[in-house]
Amino acid sequence: MSEAGRLAGRVAIVTGASSGMGQAIATLFAAEGAKVLAVSRDQAAIEAAHPGNAAITPFAADIAAPDAADRIVAAAQALGGIDIVVNAAALFEMAPVEQIGRDHWDRTFATNVTGPATLCLKAIPALKRSGSGRIVNIGSICVRLTNPGMAAYNASKHALTGFTMNLAVELGRYGITANVIQPGTILTGMTRPIVEDAALLRYFEGKTSVGRLGEADEIAHAALYLADPRAGYTTGQTIGVDGGYSVGVNDTGLTA
Repeated sequence: MSEAGRLAGRVAIVTGASSGMGQAIATLFAAEGAKVLAVSRDQAAIEAAHPGNAAITPFAADIAAPDAADRIVAAAQALGGIDIVVNAAALFEMAPVEQIGRDHWDRTFATNVTGPATLCLKAIPALKRSGSGRIVNIGSICVRLTNPGMAAYNASKHALTGFTMNLAVELGRYGITANVIQPGTILTGMTRPIVEDAALLRYFEGKTSVGRLGEADEIAHAALYLADPRAGYTTGQTIGVDGGYSVGVNDTGLTA
């Protein structure tokens, strides 16, 4: 049975859609029949990311801005409603915990928590009307484990995950599901420094049981499952897509 058109007739909002995981998600959703409002704070970047794709409407908005959610929801409504919300936009800035300033903290939470949460809340009426609304928030493996310098980012992803769990609990009676994808180390612009440093690349590849970094398309396919109207019994879940990083690597030499 062909899986083509799994999102036919549905309207999706995808933030962070000009690059990396967000771009891959928007592209796949469009290929599966959805009308996609592809959001990025950079108008030129979002247009360049999806050239000539009639199923994708580029839209410039900074998710951290106070008026962003209202503008995004209005633009999606003009496409015919809202069935799917994917929050893939994120801000990642490293700093030792003793050097975290209020500005660093506030920037991180505005982009990674407050903006996505506000978008979810503003979209709820339309998601109710859908009858099979889907919320997919992109979290991080750092909710399961972390590295030095990631305190603000780590805290923000914990907050987004907790918020998503409450969405699942409170909105399920309307046919709305809410889930979190927790990516591991994925090949995107954010991880370019890892790829360009041979020692770092070996380290992170060695942390996975599959021996490699992940691809943005692999996150997109996880999001596609969660966005599918047939996935109505999967809600309140955190789904790790990390190559086995979070379960640990067998470096003991023991075999089964």
